[in-house]
Amino acid sequence: MKKLFDETFTHEDGASRTIWYGYLQDELNEIVLDELTEIVKSDLKEETADNTITSWIFYFEAKNEDAIGDSVRQSIMIREKEQAYSVNVNMSDFGFVTKFDELSKVKELLEFKLN
Repeated sequence: MKKLFDETFTHEDGASRTIWYGYLQDELNEIVLDELTEIVKSDLKEETADNTITSWIFYFEAKNEDAIGDSVRQSIMIREKEQAYSVNVNMSDFGFVTKFDELSKVKELLEFKLN
C-alpha cells in the first residue's frame, strides 16, 4: 500500500496528523484487514509526542458511479481518540445498495482488531 499524504493540522483542540494510503482492491478479506491493522500499528511506532497520528484514510482503487453519474472512490477511515479506534466506510450509493452488509462487517471487524 502506497502512502499518499502525511499531514498535520493545527486546530483549537491542538494538532492532529492524518495519513492517506492508496489503493485497496475491491475484495476485503481478513488478510487485507490484518494488513491495515499492521500499517496503523507501524505508523504509531513512528509518531512523536508533538506529532500524534489521529486518522488514517485508505482509498479503494476502483471508482463507482452513483445514481446521478458522479464518480465516487470508496474509502475506509480510521480515527483514534483516547486510545479507542473508530472506523467508517465511505461508499457510493451503489455500494450502499449492493455491499452494505459486507462493508458493515468489515467496519466491525476492523474496529475489533484495532481495539
